[in-house]
Amino acid sequence: MDTVFYIDLNIKKGTDFVSYGRFYIGNSSRVAKRVFDSMQGTTDAPEESVIRLDLVEVVKGVPQTIRMMSCTLEQVAENCKAITKETFKRFSLGF
Repeated sequence: MDTVFYIDLNIKKGTDFVSYGRFYIGNSSRVAKRVFDSMQGTTDAPEESVIRLDLVEVVKGVPQTIRMMSCTLEQVAENCKAITKETFKRFSLGF
């Protein structure tokens, strides 16, 4: 498995972002993008937000952020719920 996808949860600290959580999405680009597209938030100026979600592709150990989204606290809560539900379906039920 040379390529994997994660969704990183980041919060702004000063001028930088600090990662405080990570969801493993699997190795399918199609699934990772579908999950990310289904989440709540906005892609307008995520670097100016306080809470940001990053879709990260790791190829042969090298991570690259391919998309970003800014969220409110309520949206992060709903997104974590949706990601967990999708992960459960894929890994526990074989969907």
